[in-house]
Amino acid sequence: MQYLEKIDERNLDSKKVVGARVSEHVIAALNSAGDDINMFGYNFSISKVIEKALNNTLLEIKEKNGIDYYKLMKFQRKVEKLYDDIKLFLPEWEFDGSPDDDISVFKESFMNLYSIKADSTLTFDSYLEQWEKDCIVAWNQHLKSNDSLQEIILKDGYYNIVMISPNADREETLNKMGLGSSDE
Repeated sequence: MQYLEKIDERNLDSKKVVGARVSEHVIAALNSAGDDINMFGYNFSISKVIEKALNNTLLEIKEKNGIDYYKLMKFQRKVEKLYDDIKLFLPEWEFDGSPDDDISVFKESFMNLYSIKADSTLTFDSYLEQWEKDCIVAWNQHLKSNDSLQEIILKDGYYNIVMISPNADREETLNKMGLGSSDE
């Protein structure tokens, strides 16, 4: 018998109400079954059934095209927050695109590689991790080219804009973070 339940990060996310048209007979049957199944020591809720079905659908999609859309949306939210922070703290920054553009380019790039190398070791997680590192390097190179005294770092899963010393060796800082240029 299991007494411990593994914490799934999806359970910690904020929730959104979803509406769907479902046969009233199905709903009535589930409501009736809910009362009866309690006698056998089990329970369920329609919202948990829907949530599990949606999560399982995301897993099925990932099996087909390799993209973990849940992680992709978390990444997109991080990029959106970074763009908002940049607008606030670095108003001189000129954007070449938007978070939506960045995600579209990422997806297209991954799907092209995934379809070519479907049997290889290419994984969504490793590709996303490298993409994120490459983005940070590119963003920081853009900042450096504009003589900015800020740089973007990834700390505890979130992007942060930090001040750097004018004497700091930016390349050394990036290398310490594991984000140094790959042409070394």
